[in-house]
Amino acid sequence: MIRYLTHNEIDKSKWDSSLESCYNPLIYARSAYLDAVCDEWDALVMNDYDAMMPLPVRKKYGVYYVYQPFFCQQLGIFSKFLVSGFLVNKFLDALPDKFRYIDSQLNSACSMDEYKNECISERKNHELLLLPAYENHARSFSENTKRNIGKALKNELFFCRETDAAPLVDFYIAQNGSKSPEVKPGDYNRFKDLLKKPIGREWQFVRVHNKQNETLAAGIFAGYAERLTYLMGASSEQGKELGAMHALMNEVIKNAIDNYVVIDFEGSDIEGVARFYRGFGAVEVPYFHYKENRLPALVRLLKR
Repeated sequence: MIRYLTHNEIDKSKWDSSLESCYNPLIYARSAYLDAVCDEWDALVMNDYDAMMPLPVRKKYGVYYVYQPFFCQQLGIFSKFLVSGFLVNKFLDALPDKFRYIDSQLNSACSMDEYKNECISERKNHELLLLPAYENHARSFSENTKRNIGKALKNELFFCRETDAAPLVDFYIAQNGSKSPEVKPGDYNRFKDLLKKPIGREWQFVRVHNKQNETLAAGIFAGYAERLTYLMGASSEQGKELGAMHALMNEVIKNAIDNYVVIDFEGSDIEGVARFYRGFGAVEVPYFHYKENRLPALVRLLKR
């Protein structure tokens, strides 16, 4: 049986314990992560937390809706069993009628078989399955990737780890913030607060700099279960010329091999970004965007 639980009805201890037992755990679904990035979240829960679907919720003009928070690429159903299309449909059918609009990105383990296809669009992620030895990866790097790593070494760039994420987030905003005007300063502050909390196995705050200690590339990664997820990253124009981001990813891969099974690059539908990830040997892994408009026809017409 699938039950709808409001936020106060969720047993967060049982939620997190069950997530660890799921075969598709993602750090985005940890209760503390959801608390940090969502205004509020409810949930659908099957039986004794055997399968769970977090529901970030908002209310606007008196209308409740489910939305996809920033810094949270994939949610959907997390389950101790195979997430078949049949199970996905059971959860989607269980969404309460009070939610008049649903916009949710379902994790890649959610099968698209038997989906409500008219509400589904496919998106692209890239993941790197880590091999036992770094040399096995280095041989599979594209020629462009190898060339850029060599360029960074030639220009004497340095990789380092930081304990404070805030300067790296600020670096990202300076380089890329204008590309995402929908993400407001308050959203970035919320993300900074998230990164101060011990949620998964670890946070990794890394950067590449020159001899003058000027940041040329920065990355923020989250370790949870067997997965290292790339949450945010950016490179300056000079960094792009010097291969700084290639150097950063190369070092992250080296260090992850003994600790993780997968590096999740969190994207991308943008071909240039996807090509960058493929250059390290990453493969495309689709996930699905579910969007359902339950508003009355007249209201839908007015919203166009």
